Amino acid sequence: MTPSHYFDELSQWDLSNITLKQKMKILFKNDKNLNQKLKELEEARIFIYEDTLEDVKDDYQVYHYVDGPRLEYLVHRGDLEVKEIILKILKDPKRSKSDKEDIEVYLKYYKYYISDPDGYTNVREGKSTSSKIIATVDSGLPIRVLDTTGNWWQVMTKDNEIGYIHKSRIKKR
Repeated sequence: MTPSHYFDELSQWDLSNITLKQKMKILFKNDKNLNQKLKELEEARIFIYEDTLEDVKDDYQVYHYVDGPRLEYLVHRGDLEVKEIILKILKDPKRSKSDKEDIEVYLKYYKYYISDPDGYTNVREGKSTSSKIIATVDSGLPIRVLDTTGNWWQVMTKDNEIGYIHKSRIKKR
């Protein structure tokens, strides 16, 4: 049985998310094949990632430009090959100013990234550890920083949620 039988629209899920794996452990806690399902899920995540990357690279080769949800997905995963494609587009004298402005926005996601020994960090509603958790971001992933004032920095997640992360969990590239 392939991972696609477990979930509909698998490509829409952020499969490396720790929360998803925790939910699977609860959902399949009595399933003797849990480890196999988690392995298949990870294999599907890798396949989708690699396939998406190849599609973006192919589109760039054909059109010398890329945009859209596949590019956005890879940018939010911090893919450095995609960053190189973005930089090539920005340097291309044949690209319009409008195209360059549209694509330049993605570079903001490469400036900062999450570094947390737990493997993820919480995005909070307010500037305190007692504030409600509104999202989580895996370590190593880029994060868009909106304000660096104080110890709690205002950030925007890939899902456009605005919240706060303690500055000790954010590193600059």
